[in-house]
Amino acid sequence: MSQLAQSAERLEQVGIATLAVVATTPERTRLYYRFHPPRFRVGADPDLRTHRAYGLPHLPKTPSVMQLVEAAAAQMARELGIPTTPGQAGDAIMRFDGFDPVESDWQDRERDQALVIGQFLIDRQGIVRWVHLERTPGERLNEEQLLAALRAETTDMDGRADDE
Repeated sequence: MSQLAQSAERLEQVGIATLAVVATTPERTRLYYRFHPPRFRVGADPDLRTHRAYGLPHLPKTPSVMQLVEAAAAQMARELGIPTTPGQAGDAIMRFDGFDPVESDWQDRERDQALVIGQFLIDRQGIVRWVHLERTPGERLNEEQLLAALRAETTDMDGRADDE
């Protein structure tokens, strides 16, 4: 979410609103964000209906996938300056953030640890104009690709050539 917040602020400047959808209950989402207010809109979807509606894959939690997830968490911990030990980066990030997990959080984590993150550019008519699916856990949004798609869409809607 901290990575998304940085992008959301830059994208807001060019008229793109960000909505994050988290895979937990609305009550737990509200509680967490009461203490850690997001800089963008957040929706809760514990049943992953949004995930499925947009065709995002749910990776099987194989040892190799879980190694990728842990490597992404370790990279994020390094970037945030959070001390951690091997295999414990995700937990270290939660503790650093002051997050005190309850049983439902552990259940969500066990169920959803290998979710693929997707980013979508949806126009005002509800048409998906651009899609980016995470290829490896922790992959960041490529803002330049998104902005290029936005410029192309705006040009198409205005009926002007790219070089105008």
